[in-house]
Amino acid sequence: MALDDLENQAEAALKKLAESLDEVSDALSKEGIKQQATSSIRDFFFDQAGNLRIQRVIATGASIVFSIFLLFGRGKGK
Repeated sequence: MALDDLENQAEAALKKLAESLDEVSDALSKEGIKQQATSSIRDFFFDQAGNLRIQRVIATGASIVFSIFLLFGRGKGK
């Protein structure tokens, strides 16, 4: 292997590392985290065709109502 080949490989590796670091930096930025959270929530409640997943909406709503009942409804019986 020639010295030029090694230098080219090192430059390519550094470029790839810089691109990877940029991707990680973008993903960990406030905007990147916000975008990931929004995407996760959208994917949970909607299928790939954009249709609302009614069962998941109902289950989530029921969980929220049950949690509120547990937090605030227990003090009334005392």
